[in-house]
Amino acid sequence: MKPIIIFIMTTIATSVALTTSVSAMTNQQMPYKSYCAKMVNYTMYTLARMKSAAKTDKASAEEKLGYAYVCGRGVQQDWAKANYWFTKAAEQGNADAENGLGIAYSHGVGVQQDWGKANYWFTKAAEQGNADAENGLGIAYSHGVGVQQDWGKANYWFTKAAEQGNADAENGLGIAYSHGLGVQQDWAKANYWFTKAAEQGDADAENGLGIANSHCRRVHQECATANYWFTKAAEQGDADAENDWGIAHSC
Repeated sequence: MKPIIIFIMTTIATSVALTTSVSAMTNQQMPYKSYCAKMVNYTMYTLARMKSAAKTDKASAEEKLGYAYVCGRGVQQDWAKANYWFTKAAEQGNADAENGLGIAYSHGVGVQQDWGKANYWFTKAAEQGNADAENGLGIAYSHGVGVQQDWGKANYWFTKAAEQGNADAENGLGIAYSHGLGVQQDWAKANYWFTKAAEQGDADAENGLGIANSHCRRVHQECATANYWFTKAAEQGDADAENDWGIAHSC
């Protein structure tokens, strides 16, 4: 086989590997899904340039190489190598790499789970306006992991992230307003944030809207609407939505 044909076939095979669907990601990879989604169009040439730049200690290339190893885009998925490159970039103040380390430490992927270290890196990234890291701090404060539980601070960080369109943070605010956690209970605001998140396909928010509709909590719609959102969430494997969908059928 001629060299040019070998190159073309290799490129095609690599392109297929690079365009792996986000739906095929493992549970460990899911917290990085927004980053992996950005990499689906990476080519073999892009990765070669990235590796070359990373060797010169260029932070943006190190960060992207870290995510390549997280997502298994053009390289074998490897948590140790991902965190190695994240650390290299984070030490130069790269916000996306700092967030990558925050996720690694909060979920214990490639490192021992350590919420103290997770929140350190989330804070570094959040101070630079990284929405995913802001959401990470919102989760930390709402659950009291690595920090004293504080819904006021949780909602502060959720709001910062939600204003940038982070679906997880939008859902977090929906939960806060629906339950009156750190804020006055307000179903109108809860449904506003649930809707914002649900429109991005957030299963928890879809379930939240289903609950709101099924109980007629300031939404003023019928059970059909509740079941629509329960079904949307259940189709993504949300067990709570599957249960709530069954309950809603009694109305």
